[in-house]
Amino acid sequence: VSNIFIEGCIEKAKSVSPKSARFLAVGVLIGLPNVIDSLSITKQFVFDEKIVDILLEFVAVYPCGSKVVTNEGETAIVIHQNKGFPERPAIQVITNKEGREPEKLVIKDLLKYNSVFIERVLN
Repeated sequence: VSNIFIEGCIEKAKSVSPKSARFLAVGVLIGLPNVIDSLSITKQFVFDEKIVDILLEFVAVYPCGSKVVTNEGETAIVIHQNKGFPERPAIQVITNKEGREPEKLVIKDLLKYNSVFIERVLN
């Protein structure tokens, strides 16, 4: 997906390489959430829109059971996917920002908690 943003790749129908692109981005790491965002935004310009929509229906950026850390410092487990929003699942908090287990069950649907984001996935 980064190829569409590097000058010369589309025109020559080639991927990023010193011979195919006018400018080469060195050391750029693109994570799955970025790929999903890029596909969603550029699908009508670059790809068959129907095929991209079908692909995105089957992609889970954060599969159920993934252990994640939020921007609020909580550790959580992904428990549910939100159709059409693969980067905004529902999570169950297992430790708060102080590293303690919550006193009661805390579930956050990231479609409803607009200020909460997943910062990273834990192994």
